[in-house]
Amino acid sequence: MSATIISPQVGALYAVKLPSGELHRWFSGSELQPVNVALNRGLRTGDYARIISTIGHPPTVNEGMLVKVVKVIPQTCFYDLRLENGAYHRWLAEDEITNQT
Repeated sequence: MSATIISPQVGALYAVKLPSGELHRWFSGSELQPVNVALNRGLRTGDYARIISTIGHPPTVNEGMLVKVVKVIPQTCFYDLRLENGAYHRWLAEDEITNQT
C-alpha cells in the first residue's frame, strides 16, 4: 500500500482512558490540552486532559471530551499519513515505512 507522509513528527504520544472506560491510543500533545494548565509541564500518567482535535480518531472520540492519561511515550517518531483511499492514519513503526521513488 502506498501512503503520503503529511507530517513526520517527534514528540510525546499518549494513551488515554475515555469517559466510557475504553482505552484509546495514541494522541499527540497537539491534540490534548492539560486540564490544569497552571502546572506548566507536559502531561504525565494520571493527569486529565481535554481533547482539542479528533482528526483520525473514531466517532466515539469527541472534541472537548475529558480523558485521563494512562501512558506516556516520550520523544518518539511518528508519522501522520494519507492512505491511498484518502483516509488519515497515524503510523508509529518507522521500520515499516519505505521510500519508493
